[in-house]
Amino acid sequence: MHESLFDWIYYQANLTWGGRTMTNKDKTDSYSQLFKMFSIHVENILLRLTLLMITLLICCQALLQVPYLRQLLTRVDAMEGIRYNHQQEQDLDRK
Repeated sequence: MHESLFDWIYYQANLTWGGRTMTNKDKTDSYSQLFKMFSIHVENILLRLTLLMITLLICCQALLQVPYLRQLLTRVDAMEGIRYNHQQEQDLDRK
């Protein structure tokens, strides 16, 4: 197998052009083709990383909604002072 992405691209270029001599136009076309393959590969990696990070963000925010887990995950929550409780606010409004 290929050791790196660059080895794979070089291998693809050799398959495309075989052993014949390339003209300047062939070299330009080859470079364009290699750049397109490389950029598509990098875009796929970046897209996957972005989706992974968004998924992790949503999961972490969901975990922080559970009071017991929030105590374990953050130290700042204890330093916030008087904790806001929506239910207590509604009870005070009713009185």
